Amino acid sequence: MSIALTPIQMVLIGITMVVLLVGVMIAVRISERQRRISIRLAAIRESSSDGPVETVTDNLPFLQSMAFRIGEFVRRTRILGPTTIKALEETVRAAGYRQSYMLGLFIGAKIMGIVFGPMVAWIFIHNMDLSTFMTYAIMFFALVLGMLLPDWILRKQREAYLSAVESGLPDGLDLLVICTESGLAFEGAIDRVGVEMHETHPELATEFSLTSAELRILPDRRQALINMGERTGLEVLKRFGGTLAQTLQYGTPLVQALRVLSNEMRQIRLTRFEERAARLPVLLTIPMILFILPCTFLIVGGPAGIQLMDALSK
Repeated sequence: MSIALTPIQMVLIGITMVVLLVGVMIAVRISERQRRISIRLAAIRESSSDGPVETVTDNLPFLQSMAFRIGEFVRRTRILGPTTIKALEETVRAAGYRQSYMLGLFIGAKIMGIVFGPMVAWIFIHNMDLSTFMTYAIMFFALVLGMLLPDWILRKQREAYLSAVESGLPDGLDLLVICTESGLAFEGAIDRVGVEMHETHPELATEFSLTSAELRILPDRRQALINMGERTGLEVLKRFGGTLAQTLQYGTPLVQALRVLSNEMRQIRLTRFEERAARLPVLLTIPMILFILPCTFLIVGGPAGIQLMDALSK
């Protein structure tokens, strides 16, 4: 049986839909106005070059552009606190997304998931023979799923990005050793390695390029090296930046420090592979119990069982 809604419930659902639609329309209009203002300001700044002015969000698909506008509206209205905004920004950057619009896109995706998740669930289940409790439970689950799905996707991409950075770091250190031994300065060596590793390890090349830019801008080179570890949160990069910062501070040989770091990180990677290999017998125990042992018992005890059943039947 389909769920019968009372007139009051239908009116409440209709009012909720209208309020959500009006809120989205207001947010889109305000964001569109701010976008036009930013375009005009950019045109004024670039009037000397007479070049075309385009925003990055103009090239986004409709849903992504809408999510970005909603997220920017929420961010500008300061509904979220500065601490929350900073934590979300660090999470987005740690996943490798450093475009200026990615924070607004992420916040807008979470809001759209909260709003449209229950709506989509209602479209699929309103004709099903479900109880009222089950209907509300499914809609609540869709709301939670729409809120947490962007976080889960971003966390998986962040793990993949950091794994790619960590896997390419020993090779990057070997190239740094070659560049410094050939006579390049430390800043030039990092910049050169970032360029050379763009095809093989683009994630690590991006981190090296950012570090090279900070080495040129920041007055303290040690801070640029420390920022490389804090930007990603990887323990190996924190150790790498801290070691090089101490090397630059105390004047110890740079090539020797890089060689020690490269060997240490390769040993850490080898240790992790050995740990995974040591876990294989434990992981194979479950499929062996489920699939191999029943077949063994059937082969060993099958004839005896057949003979016993034959003897009991006589």
